[in-house]
Amino acid sequence: IALIGFIETVAVGSKFAAQSKYAFDSNQELVALGVSNIAAAFFAGYPGTGGFSRTAVNVSFGGTSPLSVVIASLLVFFAVYVLLPAIAKLPLACMAPIIIQGAIAFIDVHEFRHALHAHPLEFLVMVATAVMCLALTVKEGLLTGFV
Repeated sequence: IALIGFIETVAVGSKFAAQSKYAFDSNQELVALGVSNIAAAFFAGYPGTGGFSRTAVNVSFGGTSPLSVVIASLLVFFAVYVLLPAIAKLPLACMAPIIIQGAIAFIDVHEFRHALHAHPLEFLVMVATAVMCLALTVKEGLLTGFV
């Protein structure tokens, strides 16, 4: 689980770093994940990783700085403690468009075309990985891409 979480964090981080043109250090991410998960263990917390849906929604609204993460965290805190009784009555399908909108904005068709022209087998791997991620979960999609 830790390896899949790290891979997802690196994949999401490097994708958004390349898109926003800033430096990304996977070693620093590994240290940050390790320290935060060790700290979570002392407070009976869950292991954490970088999340694509949260990052995609944040970036789609124009968030590029650490301040945007702080603001998003405060909004989540507000939503959990104030709006949760109202949100709990909504079906989960009502939340899906927010995540879908954030994810669609970051599908890069150009990369698929480039892979098709460069090496058709790589294109098939990309398509299989994308289909598995959409059909099942990111974990199964990543395993498909690696195998």
